[in-house]
Amino acid sequence: MMKRKSIVIKGVCRIRLSSASPESLLNACAMNGLEIWDMVCQDSFTLFFSLRERDLPQLRVLAEKTMCDITVEEITGGSRLHDFLKAHLAFFTALVLSLALLCASTFFIWDISVYGCDKLSQGQVLRALEACGVSHGSFWPGIDRELLRSEMLLELPELAWMTVNVRASRAQVLVSERQQKPEIYLESDPGHLVASETGIIKKVSALNGKVQTEAGSAVTEGEIIVSAYMDSITAEPRRVRAHGEVIAETWHEINAAAPKEQLVKIETLRPKTRIALKMGKMRINFYPTGRKTVDGYDKIIDNYIIGVEGVFALPLTVVVERLIPYEVQPTATDESEAIALRQRKSLEESIDGEVLSCSVSSAEKDGLVLVSLRSACLENIARFEALDTITDNMP
Repeated sequence: MMKRKSIVIKGVCRIRLSSASPESLLNACAMNGLEIWDMVCQDSFTLFFSLRERDLPQLRVLAEKTMCDITVEEITGGSRLHDFLKAHLAFFTALVLSLALLCASTFFIWDISVYGCDKLSQGQVLRALEACGVSHGSFWPGIDRELLRSEMLLELPELAWMTVNVRASRAQVLVSERQQKPEIYLESDPGHLVASETGIIKKVSALNGKVQTEAGSAVTEGEIIVSAYMDSITAEPRRVRAHGEVIAETWHEINAAAPKEQLVKIETLRPKTRIALKMGKMRINFYPTGRKTVDGYDKIIDNYIIGVEGVFALPLTVVVERLIPYEVQPTATDESEAIALRQRKSLEESIDGEVLSCSVSSAEKDGLVLVSLRSACLENIARFEALDTITDNMP
């Protein structure tokens, strides 16, 4: 099989032999050591066979001596292959160079994805990576991951752990953010529980300390509800750290204002599309207007990295910019309901309890919509307030 492939590469001729005595040429070929194969007889005077292309000149001489007529029906490989490669030399050279560049590009990072961000943004992580020497075009086999991890933790103290996995020019940055430390305090540090809001006490659950009020009593903001001073039968009152929960009914009022008319963008014409090509950090624009911001247009940019997901990525990115023309027109809007919903959501997030009821009122003044939200809530109003052990006096 290997011999037959070698013969095809060197060149094979398919010969048509016509003669009154074709065996004379075949005998001459045998006597001169010319190898022929795949012989097919068409009739008594015509047959076909294959021969090495390099033996074709000698076959012509023998055919002339034996008065036989030969015709070359087909040439496979050999000179035909050489002519084909010579005619397409530029193509094959470009193909080889492209494959070489493709293999070389796999040793560089051309796409970076960040996973695990919650409080940090992907931009912050990417900027920290660039400060540590990892960005688009970085030679990833030279990256010391342990050193990179240490440098990243110094750049971003919010991180608890991170790593970089590279596969076929695509880098996956996995981060884990540091959890907030719980409040740390000493049980020996004395302090009161005071009211964080003005309200009416519904329930007091004291785990430590002396209760100063009872259910149904009204308290004002900053008033002591559970005292840090505990009475003793045999000794002087002692200072403790008050613990507990104080449930009270409170009232909140939130005011907000919004313009009665807002400027709204209205699309006027069909969007325009501009295309650019980024090679590494170099950009080639296929439009004459440059990259200046065009007034009166919204710009939407999409980046398409050339490559196969999970296989390889090239340092080529197609940038498609859509310019959407618009006009700004004042439009009357009624935002009172939306503002009230946002006010209630903000209130629910800010209290340690629940909202019992709400009432909303709105008015218009000087081109503004004024919205007031009044609500009754049931919440825990206990707030710890430490004692100054030096200046505070015992009761």
